[in-house]
Amino acid sequence: MVGYQQTLDLLGRTTNARIELPYVVGTTKGTAFGQPAQREVNGIGDLALTFSINLLGAPAMDREAFVAMLRDPSPILGASLRIVAPTGEYDNERFINIGTNRWSTRLQFGYIHPRQRWAWNSRRAPGCTARTTTSWE
Repeated sequence: MVGYQQTLDLLGRTTNARIELPYVVGTTKGTAFGQPAQREVNGIGDLALTFSINLLGAPAMDREAFVAMLRDPSPILGASLRIVAPTGEYDNERFINIGTNRWSTRLQFGYIHPRQRWAWNSRRAPGCTARTTTSWE
């Protein structure tokens, strides 16, 4: 996996932008239609882009403000959007593929409510996968 993440200050909110590109090497063994099967895979997977932002609490801050926030934490609400593009290797004739051959998105919300020495976390992640015909020819 090759990835890069940048933390930013966007309108005073803590924001992250991340890009990921997986590289897969492996052997898959199993049974297909009652016959033993094996496939060696080696290649690039699907490119993923993620954008996240704190909507409530934990604004963009310097080191001193961060330490102060840890001493007296407040609730945090964040959101992220992940988009996966069908850039990985895909062979329509094979059951096992590195890529998915479809676009997918996931919108996720997270909430942290601190309580003295512990915090209550909640996460909700609605998403959708769109089946598309991908042809780069």
